[in-house]
Formats: sequence, C-alpha cells, structure tokens
Amino acid sequence: MALEGLDHCAIRTTRLEQTRSFYVDGLGLEVGPRPPLSLPGYWLYAGGQAVVHLMEIGSHYEADVFGQSVTDQRGAEGPGVDHLAFRVSGLAAMRERLSALAIPYRELSMSAADLHQVFAVDPNGVIAELNFKASAEGV
Repeated sequence: MALEGLDHCAIRTTRLEQTRSFYVDGLGLEVGPRPPLSLPGYWLYAGGQAVVHLMEIGSHYEADVFGQSVTDQRGAEGPGVDHLAFRVSGLAAMRERLSALAIPYRELSMSAADLHQVFAVDPNGVIAELNFKASAEGV
C-alpha cells in the first residue's frame, strides 16, 4: 500500500458560477469532463488532470453518494473543503490497515472511470477519498 499523491480537492460553495469563474478565468484552470452526478458542479483541469471539483450546496446537496445526510455527517452545510482525494495502490493492504485501526470506511466502484474508491472520515469531518485504479486492483 502506498499513497502516491494528492489527486484533487473538492470545494462546497453557494456561489458556484463565481467560484468557477475565479478558478477558470482567474487562475487558468479549464472546465472538463465530469461523471453524471446528482448535484450541480464542475471538474476543473490543469494539464489534463482534474484538480479542483466544485460542488454547489443547497437543497440539492442534502445527501452524499451513499444517500447519507451531509449535515448529519459534517455539521454545518456552509462552504468549505469537502474531501481530499489521493491516488493509491494496494487496495487489500489499505482495507487491512483501516480495519486494524478500527477506522470505518465505505467503498464505491465507478467502472466507467476504471475507479474503485474507499472513503474514510477524519476526526474533523473531512473525507479522505482513496482512489484506486480498479483494473490494477482486480476490482
């Protein structure tokens, strides 16, 4: 098991278009492909890599991809950092490590993106998203 780098950051915002404009127009990121998700947002790219995910919060962002209340999990629904995502290898070892430390986690596969994800929440409520290449992990 090895963390290989920070994959992207995700920002919750009530000002989606202004935030998109800041990162795209102000900083030079580019709006790029994004999987079909139930909440409004953008994936912003640098050098072909999605590095910033924007998520508009409000009534359409009451639950996460698992259907759990965002407010119940993280308290206030205000703007802020939602999660940190890492590229990772060694899925089995990561499962063993988290289990050994009694750290709860959930998993989600996105076969269209060749992606298997493991989610764990830190003591502050920030989600650690661990992204594995599904085909390399045999998932």
